[in-house]
Amino acid sequence: MISCIRSTGLVLCLTAAVAFHAVSARADDPAKPARIVTMLSSADRLIADLNFIVVDLAKESQQWENNIFPNIDIFLIGVDTQLPVGFDVLFDADTGIRYQPQIPVTDMKSFIQDNLEPIGIEPKRRGRGYWELEGNVFPGWMRELDGYASIAKVEGDVPKDMVTPRVGFEPMQAQKYVVGAHLSEESAPLADRERQFAKYKENMLAGATKRPDESREVYALRRQGLENRLEFFERVFIQSSEILGGWSTTLTSESNADGHANVTVMPVADTLLAQFVSAVGETPSHFAAVPVADDPVLNFRVMLPLMEGSKERLSSTYELARPVIHQQIDEDEEVKPEEKEPRKQIADILLDMVTAGLQLPAVDGFTQITRDGDLHTFVAGIRSADGTAVEKVIELVPQARAGWKSETNIETVGEVSIHRVTLKEGYPKALVEFFGDGGELYVGASKDAVWLAAGANSLEAMKTAIEQREQGGESAEATPSFLTIEMHAQPLLKVAHQAAEEEDFSLLQFVQISGLADQAESQSSGTTEDGEERRSTRDALKDFEWQETAIRALQGEGMSDRIEIDFRRKKTEIFGTLDVHNGMLRAAGKLIAKFAKENLGA
Repeated sequence: MISCIRSTGLVLCLTAAVAFHAVSARADDPAKPARIVTMLSSADRLIADLNFIVVDLAKESQQWENNIFPNIDIFLIGVDTQLPVGFDVLFDADTGIRYQPQIPVTDMKSFIQDNLEPIGIEPKRRGRGYWELEGNVFPGWMRELDGYASIAKVEGDVPKDMVTPRVGFEPMQAQKYVVGAHLSEESAPLADRERQFAKYKENMLAGATKRPDESREVYALRRQGLENRLEFFERVFIQSSEILGGWSTTLTSESNADGHANVTVMPVADTLLAQFVSAVGETPSHFAAVPVADDPVLNFRVMLPLMEGSKERLSSTYELARPVIHQQIDEDEEVKPEEKEPRKQIADILLDMVTAGLQLPAVDGFTQITRDGDLHTFVAGIRSADGTAVEKVIELVPQARAGWKSETNIETVGEVSIHRVTLKEGYPKALVEFFGDGGELYVGASKDAVWLAAGANSLEAMKTAIEQREQGGESAEATPSFLTIEMHAQPLLKVAHQAAEEEDFSLLQFVQISGLADQAESQSSGTTEDGEERRSTRDALKDFEWQETAIRALQGEGMSDRIEIDFRRKKTEIFGTLDVHNGMLRAAGKLIAKFAKENLGA
């Protein structure tokens, strides 16, 4: 990406992405490829929004003028900046996936001469408004229609009777999205999409090869993580009659600056996705009677129905995680030999508990963090098939870490037995400042749930929550939301960053092992004319130190660091929303400016 920005313009990045992902495409697929239409409302709107976020909110006018705007403007040679820009994603049974830019042009001659030809793409006219693209960079096809240059890898994607790209933008324009995406059932029937996605899945799994530095067990878990994501995507992609989502902004002043995203997923009738939607909101959460505190630092609620296919995948993932966790314990030189076996036993008990929980109808739990003066209180609960099994974990804690202590059955509230774990030895300073210096974790266990609490007055807070659940449990009502998150980002980001710095643990390593990270290796960006190695965008992002900048940006009078996320059933559809406020947008502006200075500056 950096090399794209520093060279000649819009088409370089778009066509490079196409060339990277497409593989020996053929035009003879009898089924029309499924098409996800994506849209940027216009280059002018993008520039206006970024200018407001970077200059007005983040106060980074110098970076905007010197680095950010020039590297946007270079993309726009011959481009109509008032019209939407498209970048369609196509699936078919031969290539799996390919891309089709839809670029509005004011001057096709300038577009060809100043964007395509300088990067080695050689358009050869093959008819009125129709070119074959030659050269090693991007062999393909281009058709001019209704003010748009439609660029494709496959000739069949730009036929003589193709429909104007403007039609595909209409559903997103109706929602006033700045950026949007749309998949409709008319794009391709369900049966065709199944066949088309199968090739994409095959290609992705073929690329997930074992790395030289990982064990067979780690590779198996990483691959399982990829399969889980692909199967989730497959279900949503194939079993949706329509998906429509996008991002919009309200940017009128520093105090009135907000971002909003929403997505609507409409399942095909009589599919597993439709069954999932119909199950949402049918049963109250076990913790429904525990009220949300006023303006919590974090409120997280989940009541996610478990379908049979999901249960099988998760069960396999947990089992594959077992030997990986054992390996990590064995390889950790800081863990004393006598502590390793108890740690393995704790891991096994917890894995057994979450596996048993798959027999429940839903993943059901809550987490709440509230302020208590300068400190914070954490309370959480998770539905369990048998929460009393956690008592064995409590007994093993002193054996697993020198200096840690545990006490069982210190109190009882209703059917919940409360245990205490004291973690003062090695307790991170960041958590002391956030929760207090007690270093105490309270664990509540009953047949049907496990409770956790830490921080200021945490025992009383947990006991209150348990009593609220027991008093109101029978009368609690189901909610249509299956995932709700409300948070103040600044304190959570600050304590997470401080703890990570103090403990020197690698979240990236965990993500890679668990299979949540992208499976592809970093792509080399080649070398410059001087022979120096050129970093890829991925490398630049991986090395980008963003946390402290974001933390500072989220502070300040009149800045809101609040984020709200909600996914719910809306009749027979899934409807999700994301709302962020001016503090988050200012942080985004600061990070854009910092990244531009470090990677785009002269």
